Amino acid sequence: MRKPVQWGDAAKIRGALAADGWLSPDTYSKHFAPIISGAGVYLFLLTDAEAFDRAIVAYVGMSVRLSQRLSAHPVLRELQTPGYWTQRMFKPVQRGLVRETERQYIASFDPPWNVQGRVRGVAL
Repeated sequence: MRKPVQWGDAAKIRGALAADGWLSPDTYSKHFAPIISGAGVYLFLLTDAEAFDRAIVAYVGMSVRLSQRLSAHPVLRELQTPGYWTQRMFKPVQRGLVRETERQYIASFDPPWNVQGRVRGVAL
């Protein structure tokens, strides 16, 4: 059975992601960068919109064409729930390393919307 999702301090999570080289195409981000057309990993950071003080990495993915993949991602639509704000983030990665890099981040964050053999998401 899966352990309950642990929400974390949103500012600390964003700071750690930025220190690790993650960027955001969302213009209100302190670490803004346009989405690249090349290979990389991406994540969706779900934040409580009431206080902006707690967040979880909700989903991690990879693509060899990030701009196309992030333009209409089905999980992003699922995360658009009243009371929550979703920040898109990405990290450029060499094309031959995207699968392994994605696997490492999934293992690190255990995102609830990654569905490898389990039910997607959490109750919001």
